[in-house]
Amino acid sequence: MNSVNITGRITKDPFYKPSSEDKKSFCAFRIADDEENETTYFFDVVCFKTVADSVGKYCKKGDLVGVSGKLVTRSDGEREKIEISAQRVDFLSSKKKEEKVEGPGFRKSALAFSDPDLPF
Repeated sequence: MNSVNITGRITKDPFYKPSSEDKKSFCAFRIADDEENETTYFFDVVCFKTVADSVGKYCKKGDLVGVSGKLVTRSDGEREKIEISAQRVDFLSSKKKEEKVEGPGFRKSALAFSDPDLPF
């Protein structure tokens, strides 16, 4: 059984190549997993077809994703590389959304409710 399930943050914007007449969509990215460890581990992820389309359109650097897939080996002639071939990618959170919730804009709107000019 070859199965991988991992969560991590995308380390840089995914490389996305949309489908053409003779090829299917392709997307590659790297995630960093530092859960419960003192060491950060990096994993290369590839995905195809509709999964690649979704990741390429909606994911950016810093986004937290859950990846389910299998390990595959790819050779460039000189060396072999182990990657995760994603069959599913779950979008868990966006770095941008987290900044909005905890950022200065959130605090300002909370302070607006303490305005003495409000009638209630």
